[in-house]
Amino acid sequence: MNKIIVPIDLSKSSVDALKFASSVAKKVNGRIHLINIIQRSHVLLPGSDPFVVPPVTDSFEYKFYENLKKEVTGKFEKLINAQYLKNIEVDFKIIISFNVYETICEYAELKKAAIIIMGSRGLNGIKEILIGSNAQRVAAFSKVSVLVTPYNIVNLKTVVFASDFSEESYDVFPSVQKFAALFDAKIHLLKVNTHNDFRRTNDNMKIINAFMKKFRKDYKVSIYDSYSKEDGILQYAEDVKLTL
Repeated sequence: MNKIIVPIDLSKSSVDALKFASSVAKKVNGRIHLINIIQRSHVLLPGSDPFVVPPVTDSFEYKFYENLKKEVTGKFEKLINAQYLKNIEVDFKIIISFNVYETICEYAELKKAAIIIMGSRGLNGIKEILIGSNAQRVAAFSKVSVLVTPYNIVNLKTVVFASDFSEESYDVFPSVQKFAALFDAKIHLLKVNTHNDFRRTNDNMKIINAFMKKFRKDYKVSIYDSYSKEDGILQYAEDVKLTL
């Protein structure tokens, strides 16, 4: 985990994600790659071909985006001197792009990053990355692991691994173990039953026990019945927080 991508628009949520990324980088002697994306508007001039997206060639448009880049660059230069980034290698990239989430995913692959850490709520306006509207897309389409946080994680004590414990989960779980080990955090295994994907408790436990046997360790196990998997995960997270 020596290369960490942090998309940032200078909103509180994105800066909180950067603070958490700094704590991860310190533990693994990693490097942080900040990326800010200035989103281009899909405005076509009269008579232009609607199926061809022209490059930034118009002098007015070019100056407009260059001025934005200068403004953001000045803010980044101040940001990377923050105390919590002391002794961490940090670089930043500003990209003008139509598609924010695709650009983030492509940049993470280009850098051969291990993880993307980003905030869940962003600012509005053409100057900003619009993190809130793209975090879910990045998590869905990225080939690199993604951690999305709504606030600054100061002390990570519990990691909930919500899964159906199919073959795919066996490939993912070692990364979860390594990440939890960085913070000496406990891992909880969660299986959410829904109307469309329901199994009896005994059947679920057979699958989960086989999973734990594979990794030679027992974890706290919970099985929740819920209307949807998302609701079940959120409810369990709330219940866990109350018991810590």
